[in-house]
Amino acid sequence: QQRSFPSKVELQVGRVDFSRLPVFALEQESESERELRLYRRYFAKNLDYRNSLTMVERRGLIHTAPSSTWTIGQDGHRSGAVRSLPTLYGVDKVYDIGFPYFPFLYRHGFQFFTEYMTTPQTSDFSGPAVKAVFSTYVRSWILHWNQTNAPLRASIAAEGVSLGTVYSGRPHVYFHQMAGGESIGASIRASQNNSPQGGGVVYNDSVNGYTYWQFNVHLSLLGDPTLRLEHVAPPRNLSAVRISNRVRLSWLGSSDPEVTGYRVFRVRSLEQAPELISGVVTSLSFDDVNPPQGVNFYVVRALKTQDTPSGSYMNLGQGAVCASP
Repeated sequence: QQRSFPSKVELQVGRVDFSRLPVFALEQESESERELRLYRRYFAKNLDYRNSLTMVERRGLIHTAPSSTWTIGQDGHRSGAVRSLPTLYGVDKVYDIGFPYFPFLYRHGFQFFTEYMTTPQTSDFSGPAVKAVFSTYVRSWILHWNQTNAPLRASIAAEGVSLGTVYSGRPHVYFHQMAGGESIGASIRASQNNSPQGGGVVYNDSVNGYTYWQFNVHLSLLGDPTLRLEHVAPPRNLSAVRISNRVRLSWLGSSDPEVTGYRVFRVRSLEQAPELISGVVTSLSFDDVNPPQGVNFYVVRALKTQDTPSGSYMNLGQGAVCASP
């Protein structure tokens, strides 16, 4: 049984697995039909979030028992959340509660939810829509992925906005990279490699002299590793018209009022990376002069300055895509 990574983790990897989740079964539905329905629901939630159609409060929730040795004693399980969430939202947007959290979480939306006190049951995710996009849970020995109705897998299969979850506590998971526009996969990879075997300790994971299970494979993401904290609404109705020796692109603007411009990319084939062919376009049209012969695909992405408690970065949104005539 492989308990640790054989070498430094290089790729950002996430797992989406909705097999063996009968808690979500509908009457007269086969297992394969249920699994397909859950995948469709997940990817629909994913697209809505990426296209800024999901309205969720930008804030974090930490569920702990203040006097518990699980949270402040030798394990210090909540250390990763306490260190990370203020860098994403600011101290005034991070809430710490000790009372039962699921009724609270169903009523109030939180972009990030971390749990360090009680173990969730799969049935907790089969009821009302869960209003947390990203989540972490502790006590992985009860939450094994390969079990039927595994709670961690069920958490991202639920209705609502849940898209990514990870075990955190032994060792801690840190999400500072997301404050600078990087993906959740980048944060998970940095946490996985936070050990001498992974290239060096970036975060001091020792709490009261204890360091648990660094570089072990149980620290892995369930969900899409390319998701980011902030996504910019894309432009709409992108179209292309050939005029003599040029292709004129036009579109409707992003619904985000803070967008400052657009970037235009051209793609010759699915085997090639998109080529940036514009500076920052401040109008709602662009001419590609003397484009390559044949069919070209164009991608237009909205651009804005994203401010976070950790600083600011240029945020490129999802692309609107069209083909040249």
